[in-house]
Amino acid sequence: MSQFVVCPRSAKVVSAHRIRACGWTSFEAGLGASVIAVLALGTTAWAQRSSTDQKAASARHSAQTIHAAALEWQKYGETSGCPTVVELMHERYLKTTDRSADPWGERFRLHCEGAEITVYSAGADGALRNADDVRFPR
Repeated sequence: MSQFVVCPRSAKVVSAHRIRACGWTSFEAGLGASVIAVLALGTTAWAQRSSTDQKAASARHSAQTIHAAALEWQKYGETSGCPTVVELMHERYLKTTDRSADPWGERFRLHCEGAEITVYSAGADGALRNADDVRFPR
C-alpha cells in the first residue's frame, strides 16, 4: 500500500517515494547556491591569473623585440650611450606598430652597461625591482 503526501507549495498530492516532485528544500537550495558560488569564485581567480600571465608573456615578447632593436642601434648607429624606445622608433629600428608601453600602460625602460643592454618593465604593480618585473634578457 502506497502512502501519499501533499506538497506544501503546490498542494499537489504525490506518492511518498516521489516527494522530490514537490521541489527543493531550503537546505538543498542553500547547498546548491553555495556550490555555485565556490565554482564562480574559483573560475574568477583562474581567469585573473590567466590574464596576468598573458600580459606578462606579451611584455616579455615586446621587451625581446625592443632588445633586438637596441642591439641593432648599437651595431649600426651609436657606439656609446643607451637608446630610448622613442629614439628606436624615430630612427626606425622599431616599427611604430611595436609596443612602446607594457601591457599595464607603463613605458619600457632600457639600461645599458657597456655592450650589455637590458630592457625592463615594472610589471603589474608598477613598482620597479621586485618579483613581477619583466626583464630581457633575464
